[in-house]
Amino acid sequence: MLLNTLKNKDMKKLSIFSFIIGILGLLAAIVNQFYYIPKAKALELFENSLDDYSSPSIWAEVHHFTVVLGEVVVISCAVALILALIPVFKTKAKLAIVAAIIALIGLFMGLAQGTHMFS
Repeated sequence: MLLNTLKNKDMKKLSIFSFIIGILGLLAAIVNQFYYIPKAKALELFENSLDDYSSPSIWAEVHHFTVVLGEVVVISCAVALILALIPVFKTKAKLAIVAAIIALIGLFMGLAQGTHMFS
C-alpha cells in the first residue's frame, strides 16, 4: 500500500504542504470575513434604500463572490485537513497537528461563509 511506503521525510513534506494550503485557505476565509462580507452587507443596505429594481444588483454580484470564495475555502481547507491527517496518524508530527487545526478552523469559517450554515 502507498501509505506504508511513505517515509518520515515524505511525511514532513506532506506536513509542510498541508500547512501551506491550510494557511492560504484560512487567510482567504479571514479576508472574506472582514473585507468582502461587510462590503456586501453595506451594499445590501444601500440597495434596499433605493426603490429602483430595474437595474442589475451590484449586491447580488458581491454576495455571490463571497459565497464562491467561501466554497473555495471549504475545498482548500478540506484538502489540507485530509493531507495533514496522514502524517498525524502515521508519525504524530507537530507541524501536521498544527496544520490540521488550522485547516479545521478554516473549514468551519468556509462552511459558515459558503453554505450559509450558520445564518
